[in-house]
Order: sequence, then C-alpha cells, then structure tokens
Amino acid sequence: MAANGAKLSSWKEIAAHLGVGLRTAQRWERDRGLPVHRIPGGPRGLVFALPEELDAWRRPVERRPASLRAWWMGAVFLAVAAVPGWYLARPAPRPALVHADPGGIAVSDAQGRALWRWAAPGGLEAGEFQSAEYAARHSFFADVDGDGETETLFAVNPPGVGTRNAELFCFSARGAVKWRFPPGQAVGTRKENFTPMFRIENVRLARGSGGRPLIAVESRHWAFYPAQIAVLDGRGKQLREYWHSGGFLDMEAADLNHDGRDELYLGGTDNGRKMATMLVLDPETMEGAGDQPNDPDYQLLGFPPGREILRVFFPASCISRANAYRPEVLAFAIQGEQAAIRVRHGVDGGGVIYGLSPQGKLLNFSLDDGYPERHAKFEAEGRIRHKFDRAKEEEELRNIEVVRR
Repeated sequence: MAANGAKLSSWKEIAAHLGVGLRTAQRWERDRGLPVHRIPGGPRGLVFALPEELDAWRRPVERRPASLRAWWMGAVFLAVAAVPGWYLARPAPRPALVHADPGGIAVSDAQGRALWRWAAPGGLEAGEFQSAEYAARHSFFADVDGDGETETLFAVNPPGVGTRNAELFCFSARGAVKWRFPPGQAVGTRKENFTPMFRIENVRLARGSGGRPLIAVESRHWAFYPAQIAVLDGRGKQLREYWHSGGFLDMEAADLNHDGRDELYLGGTDNGRKMATMLVLDPETMEGAGDQPNDPDYQLLGFPPGREILRVFFPASCISRANAYRPEVLAFAIQGEQAAIRVRHGVDGGGVIYGLSPQGKLLNFSLDDGYPERHAKFEAEGRIRHKFDRAKEEEELRNIEVVRR
C-alpha cells in the first residue's frame, strides 16, 4: 500500500493499493465510480489516483463523516455533469477511406475500421464503385472549415441520365451532413438551352492565399457540355465560377509557378475549336466563360469574358480526322516542374504525349506505341491515303496553340 499522499501512477499500483487484481480495479472504475484520473491530452491508458481518495471510496458510505459524504455526492454530481463535455471532448475519428455502392457510402479510418455509413436518398449512379480512381476523383478528406476535425467530401451523382442534379456533400468526422452544394445553373448559347442537370466529374482540394483551403468542383451537363468549375470555401459557399464549352476528364491542383497558391489544371475537349485542350485557372481570380471565336454557336451567354491563366489547344491528327473523332485530353499528371498530358485521337488507340511548362512551353513530345499501329490500320482500310511519316506527323502535332490572358 502506498504512503498517504503518494500518487499512484498506473493501474498496477492502483490495484495493489486496493489489494485486488488489475481487471477488478478497472471494472470498479467503470461500474462503481472508483476515483481514477486521466491526464487531459495524454495517452488513453495514462492514469493516476490518490490513495486518500481510494480509501475514502472504499469505506462504507454510512460510516463516512458528513463532510466526506458531501464531498462524495459533490464528486458524483460533477462526474455526471462532466459526461456530456467528456463525450464532446473525445478525439474525433479520422476518416481516411471511402467505399461507395449503389446504396450510399461507407467511411473507415486508415486502418480500415468502420466509422460510419450514409444512405444516399435515391441511391448513387451505377459505376465503378470499387475502383480507387473513382474515389480519388469524387472525394477527399481534409479539415476544410478549420474546426480541427477531418471532413469527408463526396460527390453524389444520382442514378439515371438527366434525372436530377448532382450534389457535393460535406460530412463531419462522425458522419453528419454539414452542407451540400448543387453545381451548375440554367445556361444557354444562341442555339441551345441547358437545364441544371449536372454530373460532378472531379473534386479537388486546392491551397489558396495564406494556405486557406479551397474546394474545386468540376461538373458537366448530362448532354456532355457545358462544364462548370466552381470554387467553394470550407462551408460550401460558392466563391467563383468559370464556364467552358466542352468537357473535362481530369483535374488537378498544383503550385507549378511557386507562388504559394495552387492553380487548377483541367484537361478535356473544346467543342468550338474541336480540339483537345488544357485549361489553367487561378481559383481566386477565375471568372466568366471561355470565348469561342471559331464557332460562336458554342459561346455561352450572360457571362463576362473568361479569365484564365492560359488555355492550350492540341491539334487534330490524320487519325482523328479519319476516325471522325474529336481529340481530347484523356489524362495528365503533374511531374516535377511540368504537366504531362496524354491526348487521345481515337476510342481504339492512337495517342500523343506532351510535356508542358507552367507557361505552356512545349518541353517534350512523343507519339505513343499505338499511334503508328492505328495509322497502319487506317491505311489498310483506305481511310488514310498516305504512308506513315513520323517526322511529318510529329511536326504537325507539335503545333500547339497557347492563349494567355
């Protein structure tokens, strides 16, 4: 038994003082209110106790002095009153993994322990729910609102084509819906009108001025164009938007110009120019709609001129023309100081890989292995009437167009 006043600093010492086993002492603390203390902010298993408090607890209540009974009842009252605060002060779970299925999403921590599940009203779109790529494009985990906890952001695309608008949901660390954002709005050109039926294609976290988190949401109308890029704050409020007459397949946030803030890099296709395109935006200054001088029928109305860092357009090829295929940026990756871009010229092969600087300068270039194979196939079918000449093909395809604002 410890001397009176000597602090007992482990479960082993507490149990020895009481003359019971360790599990019995822990059970008495759980079920009978044994006065054991925990250091705030310390590891979960770090405890201590005072011998005089343990001895007072062990004596029968009717034999305790009145003052001690009052102390004991007060301690019980304080303990009960502290329960709600203790519950709220528990460390919040840290979501790290999401699994989507047609009924909703299940979120777990980095060790795969289930945290919570959310049932999507009306269900989710049918798709590659098991793929890591799907989850990476449609969700992320971060403290977006500065509350010290990790939120889960997930893009909810409803089942069916053009049935209802998508929404971006923000969930608390424990799975409560904090806010939701429906992308898009009714927009039009001089020949077409588009109802607000948008599908979210990409969601990214970007770093703004002073390190503040910005949420970039890229969505596309179910009719395949137009596309909206919206930037939100951590509470779901839209700060800025940009509109594009085409669609995007990929979006990344990166600081390639080293100004301490992320740019948005998007790759897809431009309907007016009928070319593959890469768009670079400043999420804190972007606005308006991209211009369509080649085909005004695709110009979106009611917006100021588009404000971009730059737009890059990649030329069509004899393969895409023979295939009646509009080239598109299929994918790209940020590699060191450049953006590596893969442009697809047909659904069944034929690609070109570009490496661009943040200013749009062409750093490297190559045809993929499928390009000459596809060229030979179209030659044999009579769809291309010239022999493959690598130097000539490369000269034509290197001729990218860069538009800076």
